[in-house]
Amino acid sequence: RLIASYKTLFGNGAFNCYLLMLIGGLAGIAVFEACSGVLMGAVLGLSSMVVSILFILPIPAAFFGAWFAGRPNKRFSTLMWQSVICCLLAGLMMWIPGWFGVMNVWTLLIPAALFFFGAGMLFPLATSGAMEPFPFLAGTAGALVGGLQNIGSGVLAWLSAMLPQTGQGSLGLLMTLMGLLILACWLPLASRISHQGQTV
Repeated sequence: RLIASYKTLFGNGAFNCYLLMLIGGLAGIAVFEACSGVLMGAVLGLSSMVVSILFILPIPAAFFGAWFAGRPNKRFSTLMWQSVICCLLAGLMMWIPGWFGVMNVWTLLIPAALFFFGAGMLFPLATSGAMEPFPFLAGTAGALVGGLQNIGSGVLAWLSAMLPQTGQGSLGLLMTLMGLLILACWLPLASRISHQGQTV
């Protein structure tokens, strides 16, 4: 029965797209958390106390994003576009300073906060989109989404450890790739649902 449920879920293209978007959102957050301590401590030379404080500063943006996505009478597709654009823009904002060898607290925290905000919007929206066609498989779908999000985050964090950590270029590259993944998965869904005028 469990295998049949998985086949049903994985056989749905929309579910797979939403799943990959959720993986990309959490992986982008995880790779920042994996890299930021090294970049702020070892590269910028900040004390452990300062690093600890700066580390948590972007986190409230995720809660604000979830609140922003939960406002009533807003079109689902509009909110999704805002979320996707925030994540992709944040990745580019993190990556571009790395091209020029620029890195400071602001070039790390501002893009991170924007990505956290976009991901905070993405999590409830994409989860709703993924679960809606499967009301009787919500438990299985939720467990699948959560497990694969953690696996994806772990893989990206492991990959980041293999890249140079002398600047924010590697971090920006990975976050941009996650933003592109989110965009690529959203595009086929956007044309399908935008005309429906869904609200959340």
